[in-house]
Amino acid sequence: MAYTVQELRTALSKAEAANDEPAIRELKSAILRRSRVGLLPELQRDYGAVENLTRGFGSGFTQGFETGTLGVATVLEEQAELKAREKIQALGDTFTPEGGDKDSITYNLASAVGSTVGGLGATLAGGAVAGIPGAALAGGAFGLATMRGEASERARDADATLEERNKAINNPLIFAAGALESVPFLKAVNRINKPTADKLSKLLGGDKEVEGLLARARSAGATGGVEAVQELAQNTAQNIVERGYNPDKELSEGSAESAGYGFGAGAILQLFLDALPGKQRGGPDVEEDTTQGPPKPDVE
Repeated sequence: MAYTVQELRTALSKAEAANDEPAIRELKSAILRRSRVGLLPELQRDYGAVENLTRGFGSGFTQGFETGTLGVATVLEEQAELKAREKIQALGDTFTPEGGDKDSITYNLASAVGSTVGGLGATLAGGAVAGIPGAALAGGAFGLATMRGEASERARDADATLEERNKAINNPLIFAAGALESVPFLKAVNRINKPTADKLSKLLGGDKEVEGLLARARSAGATGGVEAVQELAQNTAQNIVERGYNPDKELSEGSAESAGYGFGAGAILQLFLDALPGKQRGGPDVEEDTTQGPPKPDVE
């Protein structure tokens, strides 16, 4: 997991209070790499929109896969998991881009898009192989891995016991919330699977032609809304599970941010998908009339 400078400084304060010299040295080094200005007061830099977009997207994409991989590692025995966790986090730190204003809306929205791409990719890959069932299974598996990874890391950050952490990652809410991962993008499967498109058209009440800005906005808004509900449900599920070992956890903590950035990420990705060449979704398909043969030439 990639930590912010503020989180590293909080950890440094705890290490200094405990007089933990190895931890102090490691944290100071990490802060130096993150802030680029050592332990001096940070020189706030104005990052441009492009840098916030690229750094935010890269960070979200990397952290999404890191969290999912950590979730997969939870099936290992504790000592083996700890070794795998160290390697996974080190690899994540290597690929997580530095820079960008982590407090800006642009950065966080791009990060939300990046973290959502993994679930979208898994959903489309599963749909290409096995239609709706494959899309739901693949997307759900990716979602479950990320939910277990997040639940595990939350428990570790709260110094929960091994038993408490195991209860958290195996909580039915984690499984249910993970299964929601593919829902916002099931409609996108029709780009690569015609039978799936026909089934989804019936299940979802018809699939309208993306034609013009207003239609694209409706399509993006619908997907964004589903993504917002999904992110809200997953965040709430994590908070409920965390209450098992942290009674002071607020159920609504992070809800507005999760839903807001989820809506933005879902809408943006749907706009991108609608702009791709492929099957046009909606309206009756116009089939060429081949019963009359080719037109006859005019006879003078």
